Amino acid sequence: MYPAKFMLDQYSAALTSNVYNSEEFRLRAPRTLSNRALVILCSMMGTTRETVRAAEFAGSQGALTIGMTCEADSPLGLECDFVVGFEAPYTTGVPFAAEALANRVWPPGPHD
Repeated sequence: MYPAKFMLDQYSAALTSNVYNSEEFRLRAPRTLSNRALVILCSMMGTTRETVRAAEFAGSQGALTIGMTCEADSPLGLECDFVVGFEAPYTTGVPFAAEALANRVWPPGPHD
């Protein structure tokens, strides 16, 4: 989420952005949250209760919501207006970056 905020801060004079954790967002209840707001929420599997509650809260204030999750049919995906799916192979037990690094050091294939 921070890279998106950085880009908005750097390249948009018209759009303001904030980054909150889900529970902080819900408890702060920003005054700018309205039907003119866009709220982007992210939960790997889409089941984080605080994030789902934040989506419910944003929607109740009229905001357009986008959920980013690996599971489109998760509670977060179902609560949001739009879902952006992504794959996260590192959630399967072997961190992807470590596997990629290992393959560079010791490429797959026959070894003596």
